[in-house]
Formats: sequence, structure tokens, C-alpha cells
Amino acid sequence: MNAAEKNSAVARAFDRRGLLAAFILAAATLLSFLGWPFGEVRPVGERMMLASRSATTRGAISDYNAIVADPRATNAERLAAAIAAAGLAIRADQLPAARRFYQTAQTLAAPDDGAFQTLTIALAVRLPVDEKLALLTKLLPQLTDAERRRVAREQYAVALAAAGRDAEVAKVWESMLAEATPALRTSIAIQFAQALLRTGEAERAAAVLAALHPETAELRASWQWTQAGVAERLGHRDEALAWYETVAREAQNTASLRAEAWLQAATLRLALDRPAIAADDVEQAAHLGANPVQLALRVTAIAERFNAADAEAYLSKWEKRFGRDAPAKLLLLKLHGQLAWRRGDRAAAKATFTQALALATEPADREWLRQSLAEVERRR
Repeated sequence: MNAAEKNSAVARAFDRRGLLAAFILAAATLLSFLGWPFGEVRPVGERMMLASRSATTRGAISDYNAIVADPRATNAERLAAAIAAAGLAIRADQLPAARRFYQTAQTLAAPDDGAFQTLTIALAVRLPVDEKLALLTKLLPQLTDAERRRVAREQYAVALAAAGRDAEVAKVWESMLAEATPALRTSIAIQFAQALLRTGEAERAAAVLAALHPETAELRASWQWTQAGVAERLGHRDEALAWYETVAREAQNTASLRAEAWLQAATLRLALDRPAIAADDVEQAAHLGANPVQLALRVTAIAERFNAADAEAYLSKWEKRFGRDAPAKLLLLKLHGQLAWRRGDRAAAKATFTQALALATEPADREWLRQSLAEVERRR
């Protein structure tokens, strides 16, 4: 055999060995999964552990689903896998999958199963209000664990508030306050006062707040904010303004709350006929990243208190600052067009209304702007 033939034979031998090695590796992997030599599936506990270590949520859910569907798994094992899969689906915002696994868990769990109860609360948070209320209404009488019951009742109160059932919200917080531990009493009392405020019971809310001594910066900011709302509801505008300014200046690590406080301060300044100071409040809110539409609403309200020239200059400045924020800019352009029309500048009014029409998406806004443009054309 010459050298070329020898090399060819060696290559073929290595190819065959490579294929054989690959086959052996694949077989070993498969047999490992099947529990060779007995042909048994890995224990469910081990499969649960592997699922929990999956590199992806999708992979983990798939692994848990395989356990749920495995007739050889016990009901307890299937329940654990269904709860784990549902929890992952909830965190991944995969509501249809979460519902499906929850329904499976529901058929397997006892009503007092703690893990299932926790899952029920977690799912309820993601559901529409009516479904959330129905689920929690059924769950609450079954809860014996104090912490789980507290969380469920908080979510129940949130759902009632979203449904506009403020009187019931106040009752939930009041009952929770009667049972609250010292560590949670202040937080729950503030929630109770806020609920009372929404039902119009401002004086009762004031009494609840007066008894509190907030321990943390976060609770203190919430307490001050609620104090401002109570003072405003009672007609004590200067007192309310002082509370809002305190929140705006002192609240820590809560830029959004501080921005909202400056916006509320601006609204109160306008009610007190102090538009120039209100304009400063709006500037402060803008620096803290306030919602552009909420800023625009205050800007237009302030502009209407200025003389025509100052109002148009003020609006022009903010129109540039809002840039491409169409909803906020639209509010300003509508008022700007009206101001131009009132002073008889038809060309400026037409240009401004046309610019606004290009930004408008809501039918009502578009119709109003078309009518305004038609009026401008009619009165040449």
C-alpha cells in the first residue's frame, strides 16, 4: 500500500471513529435522561431543579409543563410544577399561559394551600378589575396567614378604588388599621385617610393624620401629601400650598412626587391669582421631569391670565420646549391660535391652527380645529 492509500485509509478510520464517538455521546446523553439502565425517567424533583436552572423563561416553562403533563408525576408534583410555571408566566407578562397553569393548579390544590394562595394573589394583580375583585373576594375568607391576608386585602382595596367604590375602600383600610402591627400602622393609616378624603370626609381624614408620626422619609412625604389634599378639600388654600411646597422641597428619591407637588402648587397659585409664581412652579416641575401634558395644561391656564402679548410669548417658549411631544404641544397651539385670532391676526391664527391640525389624532380635536380654520377663512 502506498503512502496515499495509507493516508486515505487512516482518514476513513478517523471518520468512522468520529461518527461512532458522536453516536456514543448522543446515546449516553439520552440514556442519562432516561435513567439507564432501568429505562426510568429522571425523578421529578431533579427535573424541577433543572427547570429552575433553565437559561430562559421559555425553557423553564416548557420543562415545568412537561411535568404537569406527565401522568407518572404525582398530583403534588404536578401542582408544584403548575404553580412554578404560572409564576414564571406572570413575571414574563404572559397572561394566557399564566391563566392556563393557574387553572391546572386550581384543580390540584386544596383551598388552604399556601403556595396556591400566593399564586392567586400574584395573578389577581395582573387581571382586569372585575376579575381581580371576583378572585380576591373568593380567596379572602380562606386566608389564615396574616401576611398573605394583608397583601390580599391591600390588593382588594386597590381594585375597589379602581372600580370607584371609595366607601368600601375606606372600610377595608379601616378594618386593616384595627388589626395593623405597629410597623405597618402609619402606612395603613395614611391609606385610610386618603380613602376618607376621596369619600369627602376631609375632617375625619384630618383627625387620622393628626395622630400620626411618620418614621421614614417615604412615609413622611406621603403623610405631607395627604395633609395637603385635606387642607385643599377644607378650603384652606394657603395651608395646602405650604404642604405641597414642603413635599416639593423635602421628598427624597421621589422626583415624580416632587414634580406633582409643584404642579399642584401651580394650580393653587392660579386659584389665588398668582400666575407669575405659578409659572415658576411649572418650571420646577419641568426640571423634575413632570408629565408633558400636565405641564401643558398648567401652561395654558397660566397664559390665559397674562395679557395677550405676554401670553403668546409664554406659549411660544413652551412650544419650542415641548418639541415633538405632540399631545402637549397641541394643547398650546390651540390656545395660541385662539389668542392670535382674538387680536385679529388671521394669518397667524391660520398658521397655528394648521400646525395643530397636523398634530391632532383625536376626532374631537381634529373637528374643533377644522371648524376654527373654517371660521378664520369665513371672516376674512
